[in-house]
Amino acid sequence: MLDGNTSLWENMVAVNLLRKYGRNDAVYFYNQGIEVDFYIPDIYTAIQVCYNLDNSEGTFDREVKALLKITKVLECSKLL
Repeated sequence: MLDGNTSLWENMVAVNLLRKYGRNDAVYFYNQGIEVDFYIPDIYTAIQVCYNLDNSEGTFDREVKALLKITKVLECSKLL
């Protein structure tokens, strides 16, 4: 099992998303002043990957805030 290294979790999610959607342009990292780990335009879905959301370091607030911000610049019907 993976430990608390979020970048390992992000890589695992990226590989699975690319396998599922199969195109390099189907899944991308969005960072235009808003850090959302993945956005899938075909299904209007934004995804954040995080190992621990206990908010001891403001993680929960930061991750959720990014998901809410992206809805202002991209069409999103699903936030994960």
